[in-house]
Amino acid sequence: MDPRNIKGPEDFLRLAILLQFDLEEHTGKAMVYWRPRVPLEDQELVQLKIAHAALHYGRILAIDGESRQELFRRVGEAARKLADGAVEAGFSPWTLNTFGEKDLMWPCELTVMPIDAPRVKALVSSLRIDKDGELWTLLHIPTLLNRMTAPASVLALVTSLAKELSPEQRVVLGKVLLAMNVGYGSVEKAASSWSARLTGKMPEQAAFRAAIPVLWA
Repeated sequence: MDPRNIKGPEDFLRLAILLQFDLEEHTGKAMVYWRPRVPLEDQELVQLKIAHAALHYGRILAIDGESRQELFRRVGEAARKLADGAVEAGFSPWTLNTFGEKDLMWPCELTVMPIDAPRVKALVSSLRIDKDGELWTLLHIPTLLNRMTAPASVLALVTSLAKELSPEQRVVLGKVLLAMNVGYGSVEKAASSWSARLTGKMPEQAAFRAAIPVLWA
């Protein structure tokens, strides 16, 4: 499919990722919600979800310098497993050190919860097309964002999406995420300042070009 042929609202696919952490109990919950804003065939929707997931991953790499290197490594490992036919992303536990305490960021339980539940942080993203016909995401980040929310949103999104895809579609998801990492070349090039200085584009847009032949095949 060619996303440039999509007619309708500017933000034609919305994504909400809800995260809730209990630091005392060392537990976390996550919910991933998709809202198509235009009529789409099943295969088109799957392709756009994979594109949105890849671009969200890239956006978090760009803005979260603290977790960037570790997130790049973990997503690369999960992507390789999915591309090789694994039935789930299989992210290993991830903790962050806070003033000498270890806070468990992953795993999170994938569940259903209201957006106004206590301690819930919601990252809302919309998939769009720029003036050059390239996909990009507009990410709305909540205030008082804790250190775990941004990287955990990527793990929750990839884990949730892998669960809903068919075996063949999971392989595509894995290959697209691998292509993103190859497109960057190095994790340092995922930073926003590098891309803005050299290309005038968001860094994830440039990396996503490497994934286009895989996704639209």
